[in-house]
Amino acid sequence: MQQLTIYDPAGDQSLGKVRGAGRIMQILRENLSNTARFINDLSQVSEDDILFVPLWQPFQRPFIKKRIAKKHILL
Repeated sequence: MQQLTIYDPAGDQSLGKVRGAGRIMQILRENLSNTARFINDLSQVSEDDILFVPLWQPFQRPFIKKRIAKKHILL
């Protein structure tokens, strides 16, 4: 069964310092807390999940090097 999984990099200092990251995560938690699963460790993602990464930085080295979920959504 597909489940929306949202990556919350609160523990990762390099991603957690993105401007507006706290506000983005707050809005996601307020609106999707009943329907999505929030994780801070990518090993918790299953292959059938839909992985949503709200803090993607296109000009930095990617932290996800291979496909770990059926669908990836980058914001």
